[in-house]
Amino acid sequence: MRNMPPVGSAGYDEPTWPDAITRPESPQPQPQAPSQRVRQPVPPVYNPPPYMRPAQGARSPVSPSYAASRTLHAVAQVIALVLGIVELLLLVRIVLLFCGANPTAEFTSLIYGWSAPLVAPFQGVFPNVISTGGGVLDAAAILAMIVYAIGARIAEAVLRMLARI
Repeated sequence: MRNMPPVGSAGYDEPTWPDAITRPESPQPQPQAPSQRVRQPVPPVYNPPPYMRPAQGARSPVSPSYAASRTLHAVAQVIALVLGIVELLLLVRIVLLFCGANPTAEFTSLIYGWSAPLVAPFQGVFPNVISTGGGVLDAAAILAMIVYAIGARIAEAVLRMLARI
């Protein structure tokens, strides 16, 4: 249906909708000199609707599965750190024994004392190899390094699998 004037009206030039009749014409703005122009504030580029804005006030609670996952990852990292320290300690013990270090020296006795409980379960599994220069290849420490590394990797893998659940 077209916006046509009713039959018998004055002519086709007059609009028939009420807005054009009741609204007075607004005056046209006069151009101003560049020095007199008032800068209009720049509107924000993007204003998201309220449902997309972040919540105000308290933070939303963290889901229990996410918190458990973060905790399990942290425990796996602690296991990796402890494994690195144990491996380094056993490696220093192997090098000191192989080079024939003086066991009465302070540092050597400290390393032997700290690493003795770690090597004790593996003593006697393999015989130690004695070199001609007086050094000893500590087979128990090497076996301990291998077993601890495998055990730590298995524990880390289990924790990471549990974190994915």
